[in-house]
Parts: sequence; C-alpha cells; structure tokens
Amino acid sequence: MQRFHFLLSLFLLAFIVGSCDNTFSPKAEYKERIVVFAVLDKSAAFQIVRLESTYDAEGATPETPINQREITEATVRIHAPLKVYSLKDTLVNDNLGVQKKIWITRDLLPEEGRTYTLEVIVSGVDPITAKVQVPGNPFLQVMPPFAQNGQGLVLAAGAISTIAPPKGFYFRVWVIGTKDVGGQHVEVRREVPTNVDPKTGAFVYSKPTRASAVSFQIDMLARVKSDLEIQEGASNFQIVADAYSMDTYLYGYFQTVRGFDDPVSVRQDRPDVSNVVGGVGVFGAIVPDSIRQSYSSIFTSK
Repeated sequence: MQRFHFLLSLFLLAFIVGSCDNTFSPKAEYKERIVVFAVLDKSAAFQIVRLESTYDAEGATPETPINQREITEATVRIHAPLKVYSLKDTLVNDNLGVQKKIWITRDLLPEEGRTYTLEVIVSGVDPITAKVQVPGNPFLQVMPPFAQNGQGLVLAAGAISTIAPPKGFYFRVWVIGTKDVGGQHVEVRREVPTNVDPKTGAFVYSKPTRASAVSFQIDMLARVKSDLEIQEGASNFQIVADAYSMDTYLYGYFQTVRGFDDPVSVRQDRPDVSNVVGGVGVFGAIVPDSIRQSYSSIFTSK
C-alpha cells in the first residue's frame, strides 16, 4: 500500500510539472476581417465609405499591429431600390497628415425611409454586405427658457414617419458671432456644453440619446457668448441648433463603443458588434435638421 501511494505521488508530481510547461494564452488564432465604416448623411456633399483591415498583435502590445494590410483596392457599391452607385477611390489626409484611401460618391442623396445595401469586394476575403434604412426627418423645435421655468434652452425633435422612426437623436447647439479680420466679417463659432461636471469641472457635451428632447443650461449659453466676446472680439450673435435622427445600427454602434464611459466597468473598447455581414463595422444613416436665429430672440420670444 505504501508503495502504491508513493507511485501515485510520483505520477501526480510528473503530471503537475508537465502541465506547467503549457502556458495559458487567451489569444485565439488570428483571422483577417475587413472593417467597414459608412454613414449615409443627407446633408453631406458626398457619401463616404472607409475600409480598414484587422490586424494581429502581440498579447502585451495590442495596439502595435503585425503585418496589417492596407486596403488600397476594392469594389464598393451602394444599391438603391432603382439604381446602383459605384463609389470611386480617392486619397485624403487623416488627423495625423497620413494619406488614406476612401471611397466616395457624389451622386447618392439618401432619402428618408429608403433601404440601401452596401456591397464591398476585397481580394482574398468573402464579399461583404450591409443594409440600412434611412430614418425619418427629425423636425427640430427650439423652446426658449421661459417654457421650462427659465432653467434652460430645450431642443425637441420628432419624426412623423411611421415607416422609419428614428432609433435615437443627437442634439448640438452653437453660439455664432462675427468679427472683423482685415476689414472682412468672419464668422466664429463655439459649441455649447449641456452642463459642467460637478466633480471634474469639465464641460459636458451632448451625445446621442433615445430622448426626443434635451436641455442646455442658460448659463452655458451665456458663458460661451461671453468667451467669444472676450477672446475673439465677436458680436452680432446667433444661435444654431442641430438635431440628427439616427438609425438603429448607428445609434447601437455608438452606445456600444462610446455610450458607457465608465472607468471602473469591465468592457471591450472595440466590440465585435456589427450589422456588416462578412466583416465588422457599421453601415448607418443620419438625417439632420437645423435652426438658426438671433441670440436675443431666444430670450425674448413668447
């Protein structure tokens, strides 16, 4: 019996030592996928499709790519109900001054309620497709401060379309003034925050929301106007308010990637959530509406 326990102990020891040679790694086998980013925008002069390739990386340095392929050749089309738009490639400079190739069309004007299909063909991978339905027009309204007991300027939007109701809205406000530069009147603008973070003191700007109305505090408008007066020497102030209706995929993509900026959460910064079949990314749509009026009229309207 003692000999049996001795042999069993040796066997278990050998098993444990041998197991230690197999280092655990959470890294799976790499497979290239094409990343697509395209947002149909009715207000844009042209529609853009961006293409990138996923890349392999070492576990300790995930931000350093290994043999990432630059996508320079691709066939990109957008299918409308009665027409197919072929996108042309062109070179642009990114924020770092590096030239990147994008695909554009100047002929497509997205229409509310229409469904568009994106088709991307890149050598070496399966064809990629994605569909999106353009949401209804947001029909922006600006309600002056007195409508909310003087607490803030309220932007509200609704869509009368029952065919393609928006999934979410995105509201933005700018104070715009003019200043003299060499005898010419130049327009200067600055975006208005919704409020100030009470803990950090940082400005908080609006972001996409399901809510169809959002309030901008009066003191934020006054603060931005004062900054433009003091720092830019601006006058003749106006307020520009924008509202964007967002489709399901674009709104969902934003909320997944940027909607939960909580530093203590366990989350994936680049989630593999996509409506792009055969690839990753997003093919979305937005429809804007805008109102411009004098700064003083916001506070004097009844």
